[in-house]
Amino acid sequence: MTSSDEAYADRVVRAAMVAATDGLDPDRVAQVVSKVVEAIDKQSEALKNATYKPEDYERIARAMAHAMKSADGLYRLVEFASGRPDSRPDKATDWLRGLTNEQLRIVEGWLEENERGAAVALEAKHGRPA
Repeated sequence: MTSSDEAYADRVVRAAMVAATDGLDPDRVAQVVSKVVEAIDKQSEALKNATYKPEDYERIARAMAHAMKSADGLYRLVEFASGRPDSRPDKATDWLRGLTNEQLRIVEGWLEENERGAAVALEAKHGRPA
């Protein structure tokens, strides 16, 4: 494969990813996240080296908190667009609280079926019970 073939393939994959994520350009979002992280670094350095009036502390802390929350939101958006689950452990299972007991038993049944299927596949692959 030549470098022009690789460049073409990269462009096609990138265009497909942008289309699949409804126009979200992961490279552009990554650039924005990088800039926000750089801004937080600059804010941190300024806070470390400067003397502020006590009445300014809350305003500065809020500005940093907003910048960090923005970076976190953008990062989560990129992860979601890439098909990865939410990394916050409480959010990964939060939806279970909304299920009735009957619905929870159904989900448990699916999990048991998946485990049995995985064990059968492993046995078939290695020729012995898992």
